[in-house]
Amino acid sequence: MKLNQSHIAKQRETFAKNESFIIERTVITEYDYNNQIFITGCLFLEELYGDNEFYYQKIAYSKSFWNWWLVTWKGFEAEFLHYVRESNLTKLTKEEWQAYMYQIIYEPEVEQMYHNQFLKFIYDGRL
Repeated sequence: MKLNQSHIAKQRETFAKNESFIIERTVITEYDYNNQIFITGCLFLEELYGDNEFYYQKIAYSKSFWNWWLVTWKGFEAEFLHYVRESNLTKLTKEEWQAYMYQIIYEPEVEQMYHNQFLKFIYDGRL
């Protein structure tokens, strides 16, 4: 099933607005923002694979993983921002944002998506 371009364009626009909102509110740089995505992705893999260096490196060096991780991150972040906006929080610190986003590492739903979507698609040859 192909999504029409307007839906994809809307998602990209929403993700870009969310990123801008975080950068402005937490007063971080774009580099810091992207680095946070990278760090949590690495920590997620470390949590899954522990000392198994072979699987960690195989996945960590995979472009497919980082594409999947970015989409997963953006979805998780969107949930957080929905809460922030609904709660009318006027102040959002870098520490609050980071603390919430670190939760993605241990979120059972994210691990389930990793196993049932990402790994399955790789195994099936779709990624």
